[in-house]
Amino acid sequence: MKKNWLLIAVSLILSSVLNGQISADFRSIVSTKSNLTLLFEPIIRDTVSCSYLWDFGDGTSASGPSVEHTYSKQGEYLVSLTVTDGISVEFLSREIKLQAINDVTNVFTPNNDGINDLFVIPTDGSRYTLTIYSRSGTMVHRSTSETPVWDGKTPSGEYVHPGVYYYVIRSGDTSGEIEKSGFVHLIREDP
Repeated sequence: MKKNWLLIAVSLILSSVLNGQISADFRSIVSTKSNLTLLFEPIIRDTVSCSYLWDFGDGTSASGPSVEHTYSKQGEYLVSLTVTDGISVEFLSREIKLQAINDVTNVFTPNNDGINDLFVIPTDGSRYTLTIYSRSGTMVHRSTSETPVWDGKTPSGEYVHPGVYYYVIRSGDTSGEIEKSGFVHLIREDP
């Protein structure tokens, strides 16, 4: 079974600006190439020519404004970015956590029999947003919690029709919205 990976930025460890000339931050995005490949991009508030040095926290580094890096395994990594414009230097580090979102079911039966009545996304306890769309692209559900759940109902409490629905999971993390998506089949005899 192929695992889907989720990047969770845990905390900003250090940010310092010397001489106040440059101000930067960075974000990380899971690449479409591989679940363990991340795209790192700086967020620069000043438009000056800068050089960028990345340390990925696993013994490797790279230079350039936007870089991709593939990790060999899930885990916690301290990613650092050093930005310089020849006069000023900004150094910032962020601890990231790469982990699998396991066991996302693709079928559920919300028929109130107490068995498989909910579409539940198991997480690590961080906050996530679960959005469900119909085949026509209409949003039928959105919730944000540590364990996102859908009971097969619309926000007004009406059951949706049986069928295939598209889901999107986004982390509540501000360093980049990491997304997992897929299809879930809702099976129920309409009352």
